[in-house]
Amino acid sequence: MAEAAGLPVVVANDVHYARPEDRELADVLTAIRHGRSLETLGDLRRADGESYLKSGSELAMLPPGEPGFAAADPQAARAWAAGISTAVELAASCSVDLGFEQYRFPGFAVPNGETPFSYLVELCQVGARRRYHPVTPPVVRQLAHELDVIERTGLAEFFLICWDLMRFAKEQGIPAQGRGSAASSIVAYVLGITRVEPIRHNLLFERFINEGRTSYPDVDIDFSSARREEVIQYVYRRYGPEHTGMVCNLVTYRARSAVREVGYALGFPRPLVDRVAKALETHDSVMVRRDLEADGGFAEFFRPPGEAPKAARDGRSGRLGRSPLGAAIPLPAAHPGLRGREAAADGRNHAQERSAERGSDGSVVPWGSATAGSAGGSGIGGPKGAQVALAAPPSDDGGGPGDTPASVAWLKAGRGTGHGTPPPPGHGTSPPPDHGPPPQARGGSTVGLSDW
Repeated sequence: MAEAAGLPVVVANDVHYARPEDRELADVLTAIRHGRSLETLGDLRRADGESYLKSGSELAMLPPGEPGFAAADPQAARAWAAGISTAVELAASCSVDLGFEQYRFPGFAVPNGETPFSYLVELCQVGARRRYHPVTPPVVRQLAHELDVIERTGLAEFFLICWDLMRFAKEQGIPAQGRGSAASSIVAYVLGITRVEPIRHNLLFERFINEGRTSYPDVDIDFSSARREEVIQYVYRRYGPEHTGMVCNLVTYRARSAVREVGYALGFPRPLVDRVAKALETHDSVMVRRDLEADGGFAEFFRPPGEAPKAARDGRSGRLGRSPLGAAIPLPAAHPGLRGREAAADGRNHAQERSAERGSDGSVVPWGSATAGSAGGSGIGGPKGAQVALAAPPSDDGGGPGDTPASVAWLKAGRGTGHGTPPPPGHGTSPPPDHGPPPQARGGSTVGLSDW
């Protein structure tokens, strides 16, 4: 087709992520964007992992550049090689300077014999007589002060454009309202951009505009969403497409929001995801690694069952601790003598007389206390045979935004957190085999979830 039309060809990769290993994250982001989980995303996930930014040599070896295919179709191979070269030439010739260091207003056409500032003064005088009955000295002084600042800062056309948009909306019956710091300006008030009377409310104009400000003021105007497109098309017609552009928002997640969104996309239960997010000590995403490397809190969700906390592995002394899920942390090796009642007493002191729960033998076991190991006992093996009871503390977690009463009850019952009463035989679980030791139960936040 290119030869028949006398046109060159270009070879380019369909890029959706930078590196091959970014495919999984790209899938997660797609799930977040569509409000779905990965297991329901089959119709939107890309069928392969080839949508990364390939190098020239990688592109050259793809069909029809691969030698076997090139021998079968030399014409396509030549076009493939030429297309890669053309892509390099196009990239080298691209140079875009959008000039963001300066503002460029489209200009505002004013009647003959007027300047933008003189026309603005005339509109303000008409508006002041309409808004104020009578026009008082404070109104005259404030209006003169603001117009003086607007003239010296060169913002006359800026106000005229805002007035023009509001004028069009009112003439077409489109609901519109200016808001923000512009409401402190009497010029914006008499032009009909805002509806808040600044003198009666003692508002400060300098919060909106002052000569020491290095950036331009911002006038936020809300239009009815049902008819916003009419205003957009008017702007394109009135000021031209070369002076009009849509604005995009770049949204970044803070730490807890990122944990929640990724957890939902991966299909984890909402109450569990909310509990993990609340364990974060920081709101700053760059500090999440710090929380992962610290003992307790957020890091406890990711410590393999049975592994001692970092303080214990480093040989530092420490007391019996609790994970955010309520499971007791195995005692450090520095306390080999703490067994049985001594360990339980230490747990009671650490828990500060918190509520207790009956153990399998009828004894009272404080939340998070360690018990001596015994044949057939439950829990995670600690140092020298000590067992750690998986007893859940009373939950004060009311769930997160959007949780139903059922999901809150689900969380408070300890389901999905590694705690709570195991289901009776015949309710989705298999009895342990009659031969050999019982298999090691998965603990922590993995109980009840799939192997994946």
